[in-house]
Amino acid sequence: AQDPPPRTVVFFGQGVDTTMPTTAITLQQAKQRDVRNFYFFCQHITLIPTLRSLLEQPDNGIDAFLAPGPVRMVIGTAADQFIAADVNRPLVVAGGVPGALLDGGGR
Repeated sequence: AQDPPPRTVVFFGQGVDTTMPTTAITLQQAKQRDVRNFYFFCQHITLIPTLRSLLEQPDNGIDAFLAPGPVRMVIGTAADQFIAADVNRPLVVAGGVPGALLDGGGR
């Protein structure tokens, strides 16, 4: 966005909890450098409100959750406690590679 020729640059940020820090740093750096032709379009979601919404639906058919480890490394596991405490569903945190996710699901 800073290199000539000047043109409009749109940063499209999409993802969940783990991708938000990268978007935030990019926004912070653009502001610090006073880049005026740089715009953001962000579609990030946080997983916890999404999970709550799913669990509030009657007859949701959800028996358990298999949570990816990389997300929990960013947000921690305390935010997930409501799943066991309030709605009595198990949640297993497993690594972010395919084999680890299979192990977490009990194969």
